Amino acid sequence: MRKNRAWTLAGPLLLALLSLATLLPTGHGASAQAAPRFSQLDIALWPEYDQPTTLVIIRGELASDTVLPASISVRIPAAAGQPFAVASSRDPTSDLVSREYQTAAEGDSLRITFETPDPVVHVEFYLPITRDGLQRDFTFVWPGDIAADAVTLRAQIPVGAEDFQAEPPLGPAEVGPDGLTYRQATLGALATGQTLSFHLRYSKEDPRLTVETLPAAQPSSDGGPPLPWPALAAIAAVALVGIAAVAWYRYYGRRPAFARARPGGAAGAAGYCTQCGQALSAADRFCARCGTPVRK
Repeated sequence: MRKNRAWTLAGPLLLALLSLATLLPTGHGASAQAAPRFSQLDIALWPEYDQPTTLVIIRGELASDTVLPASISVRIPAAAGQPFAVASSRDPTSDLVSREYQTAAEGDSLRITFETPDPVVHVEFYLPITRDGLQRDFTFVWPGDIAADAVTLRAQIPVGAEDFQAEPPLGPAEVGPDGLTYRQATLGALATGQTLSFHLRYSKEDPRLTVETLPAAQPSSDGGPPLPWPALAAIAAVALVGIAAVAWYRYYGRRPAFARARPGGAAGAAGYCTQCGQALSAADRFCARCGTPVRK
């Protein structure tokens, strides 16, 4: 009787505690649901590269403790329309793999959501440039959707650009492996929700896009550099000597020695034996050397 009474009192309380425990996240679940964080965030602006707009390249490397696959959600300006590329890679030097994504309009922004199995994520899009005669102005604002431990800003200077200015200030101009000029700056950490404005200003009279000024690749049959003129001349000379030697051998080398001596042969010779080359006189009916009948 007492046992039943004790269960009657303690049972509902125990069931309530068990229900509450099922609603609390475990340590593993909390880690898996933690918001992603970039250990490194790179923002690159390429104005007037292959379009009369600015190519914006966002590349972030997820922190090493990020549980993969991870869900990524970032906003880009609605003026971009749709992203040009959404991709990921195993590391910063590996090839990018395109990823499926979803978009949703949010005021003057477009939210891009995708899942990545890789720690490096990559998003590209184009934004218009403000033009006033030869003057160009462009601003991009990182909305701070994902926190970053370090941020690098990088700008590609358009061919023919003058009085190039950037805010925040960038470092000195450097020529990249592609032969184009870049300037960059490394900033500190950015928290989630902390925005960053990247502004470029320059003048440009040359109407060409940067890609239109790049030299065309020269095809090579064997992938190696072309031979210099002296080497080509030497090869040609050796080839001509070889051809002449073969021709001489075919005409003279395979003929008997007496045939090569014909111009200086016996005086008064009326001909030569067709079999052995012996000099013949006009009276000979047979060759004195081999007995072959003389053809008149």
